[in-house]
Amino acid sequence: MPQTTHIPEPNLFYYAPSELSQDAVFTWLLSYADSKFATDFPKMHEAGKFFLAALLKKAKFEEKIEFEKFSYQNIEILKQFEHTDLLVKLDEKIVLLIEDKVNAQEHGDQLKTYWDKINTKFSDRKVGALYLKTGNPQPQELGKIDFKKYSFLGRQELLSILEEIQKKVPGNEIINQFLDYLQEKERAFQTYLTSPVGKWEYEGEEGFFTALAAYFEKQETETGRDESLTWKYVSNANGGFLGAFWSWGRFKGVVPYLQIESWMSGERGGMENRLFVRLHSQPSAALTWEIWDKFLEVLQKAGSEDGIQVTRVSRRRLGSTSAVAIIGDKDDWLKRKEDGKLDLEATFACLDKISAMMRKAEQFQD
Repeated sequence: MPQTTHIPEPNLFYYAPSELSQDAVFTWLLSYADSKFATDFPKMHEAGKFFLAALLKKAKFEEKIEFEKFSYQNIEILKQFEHTDLLVKLDEKIVLLIEDKVNAQEHGDQLKTYWDKINTKFSDRKVGALYLKTGNPQPQELGKIDFKKYSFLGRQELLSILEEIQKKVPGNEIINQFLDYLQEKERAFQTYLTSPVGKWEYEGEEGFFTALAAYFEKQETETGRDESLTWKYVSNANGGFLGAFWSWGRFKGVVPYLQIESWMSGERGGMENRLFVRLHSQPSAALTWEIWDKFLEVLQKAGSEDGIQVTRVSRRRLGSTSAVAIIGDKDDWLKRKEDGKLDLEATFACLDKISAMMRKAEQFQD
């Protein structure tokens, strides 16, 4: 018999992945929560109530809310009210502020500004606030959220909510397609664990960096040393890369740090990774060739003592930041299991050893 290939059904949200499309889905679903739809659309009404209740329970309120007493009457959903994404007015008593993001981030004091405006505008109501994101949040983004005012709802938790809603209205094509779309994003995010090293999707690299950030945040809490890791896309003349940055130190006034550079390899069909040591100049201490050469010398000395391969970069360039060395043989610091997939715990241990080598090198200041 001839082999057949499963062709996935076209999904609306692959063609319309913007925040406006996401806002529209949430507005549409929340609208059904109003009790006026209970008779004509009972299943969708229950789905809408479930969704609204889940968001209200997750949101940050300054006062305790008795959710079981809601009548779900007079629900009004406003888009772009005072420049906010979504605002839900409920029972003339509650206001829910939702900042809804896909991949974008908030800038400056936008979240504080929105919260202040809504609390002033609706001083006679209880105001709850939620920062909802279906993309992959970066550590520096989460660091901007005032968790005394906002709660964070990410994709994994949203998926759990939508999966319960799907059970209530299994044949609804909008919910099914939106759920499929988010599940595919989550599948790609998990490829750093489910696919062999070198075969990760771009989102899988973001998943790996997210895991690293969580690990080093824990390390920072335990040791008191600045091990905070940030990651972002870096644009450059060579096509750019996804970068992770951490293990910040001090050497003769400048800042040594570790940097992973990741890019999509056409040859391997997945993400390539390289680990660099870089130096960053400071206002009080410019990076010089003398400092560059000295740090490479002490870094290679520390690496030799610790059994870590430290290779000088092929091109020396002096700027505000400068690469000094590459660590390991290609990506051998990404430790593998027998099946070629990432051994996350072993990789954490390896990177801890490399960070310790950095600290050792910094001790040779003379």
